[in-house]
Amino acid sequence: IGLATLIVLIVIIAHFTSRMLRRHNDRLQELSAQLTVQADTDGLTGLFNHRHFHNYLEKELMIATRYERSVGLIMMDLDFFKSVNDRFGHQVGDKVLRNVARVFEDILRDADYAARYGGEEFVVIMPETDSEGAALVAERLREATEALEIDLGKAHTESPRVTVSCGVADFPGCADGSESLIAAADSALLFAKGKGRNRVHSFREISGSVFHEGDLERLVSRLQHASLPTIQALVAAVDNDDEYAHSHGRNLSRLAKKFGSVLEIEESSILALMLAAEVHDVGKVVIPERVLAKPDALSETEIEAIRAHPAASAKIVESAAEMEALLAAVLHHHENWDGSGYPTGMSGADIPFLARVLRIIDSFEAMVSDRPYRKALTMDEAIIELRGCAGKQFDPELVEDFISKVVMGRPAEETAVSHSVADLMDDPAPA
Repeated sequence: IGLATLIVLIVIIAHFTSRMLRRHNDRLQELSAQLTVQADTDGLTGLFNHRHFHNYLEKELMIATRYERSVGLIMMDLDFFKSVNDRFGHQVGDKVLRNVARVFEDILRDADYAARYGGEEFVVIMPETDSEGAALVAERLREATEALEIDLGKAHTESPRVTVSCGVADFPGCADGSESLIAAADSALLFAKGKGRNRVHSFREISGSVFHEGDLERLVSRLQHASLPTIQALVAAVDNDDEYAHSHGRNLSRLAKKFGSVLEIEESSILALMLAAEVHDVGKVVIPERVLAKPDALSETEIEAIRAHPAASAKIVESAAEMEALLAAVLHHHENWDGSGYPTGMSGADIPFLARVLRIIDSFEAMVSDRPYRKALTMDEAIIELRGCAGKQFDPELVEDFISKVVMGRPAEETAVSHSVADLMDDPAPA
């Protein structure tokens, strides 16, 4: 073979080899894309799956953070779905899930995102949507699911009827990250089921919910990956319909900052005290609203329920925070100096320092506020009450520090008293 012929053969072989390689590369890319879709898609419903949902949510929250926008999250769970499988069989149960998945196609916007979270649970991500907007869409999804007619053919005389419970939360109003947002929406879903199922419940509107046995543990489990902003949002939700409670935590936090400053404690301790002041009563979510607002004397059972709230608060806060001082203040803020308090009955200096501080400012703020069962005390009356309980309920030294440096805002030998609680909320007075 001549050199020219050899060169021509080499060029022809190279050309066909290049074409074959391109075809193989295109095929490999096609297969890779198919595998990616399969890896991201739930095989039964055609929706995105659990893994893809987490990745997508992270990206949406990054965008929302950058442009200061909201993201709504809906968590949905089919009610009593096990009974559908038990009664009609798993094939019918699968058909129900596929029908529910089609509901999303009919109702959601193109920008919205739906995924099968697992089992009979679904999730919806709604960019640029707050809790109120997400709740409206969740209600439409609930109604459409309830209206579904599952055709099982002539072989079946009846078809399954399904309903769905929905929990709604939003970023950044209820959370500061993806895990915390999921925890908030999942907690709202727990309350939706606790209120009778087949309903929508927002994390921002938890007040008035009724807790049953085991619900606290279930709530703590759902809040395991929550952040402190989510716990603070839970407090706001619990206090939503209670004007006193709504302002109580805010006033306490400001008093905590002032008292902590005049006591010259470390900044980290002041922060823990302020957070404890905000969230210390979050455990009241387990107490029936009728008990909290009752103007008459409480029964023994109701007193027990009230006394359980510090431990409940600590459990909830512990799920989101690892600040030992904060947890100690929350758990022990109803302990008394003489050992007559709860939940543990510890006394004197054994009571954590921040819990002793919180005990005083919590009691004082309650004294000077109107309550369902009595009118507010005057400042002079509150001082008399504080001193009368020193050595019994309160650390006597801290009581005098609080009266002289916060209430009076001047050395103890001077007697002028602030005219109102608002006067105490100014910048800390010099010690």
